Amino acid sequence: MLRSKIVNYDSLKVLIFSIFKETSFKILTKGVSLIYRGYKNNITRNDVWDLDEDNSSKVLGDELEMEWNKLVAQVKRKRKMSSTKKDNSKIYDEFELKKKKDLDETKCEMKKPSLGLCIFRIHLKNILMASILVLTHDLLDISGPLILDGLINFISNEKYPKIIGYFYAGLLFIRLALLSLCLNHSFNYAFLAGVQTRSSLMNLIYKKSLRLSTESRRKATTGEILNLMQVNTHIFVELSNNGHQVWSGPIKIIVASVILWYYLGSAVFAGLGAMAILAPLNSIFMIKYSKAETEKLKHKDDKMKILNEILNGIKVIKFYGWEISFEKLINKIRQKELNILRKASFLYGCFNLSFGFISFAVTFVSLLTYIYINENNVLTPNVAYVSLALFNIIRLPLFLFGSAISNLIQTLISLERIREFLFLEEIDHDQISHQINIENPIEFKEACFSWSKNSQKNALNK
Repeated sequence: MLRSKIVNYDSLKVLIFSIFKETSFKILTKGVSLIYRGYKNNITRNDVWDLDEDNSSKVLGDELEMEWNKLVAQVKRKRKMSSTKKDNSKIYDEFELKKKKDLDETKCEMKKPSLGLCIFRIHLKNILMASILVLTHDLLDISGPLILDGLINFISNEKYPKIIGYFYAGLLFIRLALLSLCLNHSFNYAFLAGVQTRSSLMNLIYKKSLRLSTESRRKATTGEILNLMQVNTHIFVELSNNGHQVWSGPIKIIVASVILWYYLGSAVFAGLGAMAILAPLNSIFMIKYSKAETEKLKHKDDKMKILNEILNGIKVIKFYGWEISFEKLINKIRQKELNILRKASFLYGCFNLSFGFISFAVTFVSLLTYIYINENNVLTPNVAYVSLALFNIIRLPLFLFGSAISNLIQTLISLERIREFLFLEEIDHDQISHQINIENPIEFKEACFSWSKNSQKNALNK
């Protein structure tokens, strides 16, 4: 009997330790020892633990490639089925046939497989876990002003027993602890999805670059491919930091506004009206910022392309003394890129400034309207402190919403660029057959040589 109690106690102790280890990101078991080792000596490769197999580039890349090929095959199958259907009930004239052809091409463009859908399917678990934790964090955050209201009522009224005060103080402590856990674990899941997405996309782009045909290599140079792997994939990591603000921010603002209506009454609508008036200004900055981001990536591609060509032909450039000419060419392209960067930074600053001004304007207009709308309205401690706490809750989503939207715009642009690259023509291995032939080791039959696939002029003439 005594032995069974000891076994249960040990298992319970292991369970409690495992839960604490998972919630604290295993800091006590691995992190502290690594920090202490780094404090005493230099950290080497052997001191750092190995990467999990599930997070390796090969596993992630193969998973994304399989999901992408499956979706591409599905879209091609649907296109093939739609193209086989013939409508013999009506005889089309030349104009109607052209119109029907343009409509079919538009439908084909709309039916392109979505790379974002593939990424969402693969990282659905991490995205859902992060979303649930973000939603829990927002609900706990909104509960803070309500607990504060109860604590103010307890202090104002001496009739309440002390146990009520201890209860509210305990609630505040538990809320803060759960807020920290939910926020950090949501960042962990989101950041893991962002890093895994970047690693898998880099693997997929690299594999695709090895299978490009000669004509496709003229469209996508080495510099453009490096730009895709370095710049366009890194935006997914940045999106993981505040991407959830796109949907959680509006929910948080709506719930906080409903609670504010309970305390301030119809004065809240004055603040919401100020928000509605100033909101179109943000949309203007957002549209211009997205155009500047697209133009910035285009200039960056041109810069990487000319730098790659210069490095490949550096011997010829040095031989003929063309350094100054090419330096002027690079500086000209770089100046265009800097002008776009300056423009994008200015628009981004205006974007954040307008959001910050909106949060101040909503608070100011709401409280001012509450005081002047009725002579009996007085800013009591409950109304003042709870309202300010709720306005502070609204202020953070308003401030982060701008950067979240800008990161989302850059992500959509990057997804489109990567998808266009993945649709480039590949080498057709079926056109080449390997047979043992001693007389003619390499033999061409009915071959046509040209620099472009659609070119009418042959590059080689017999």
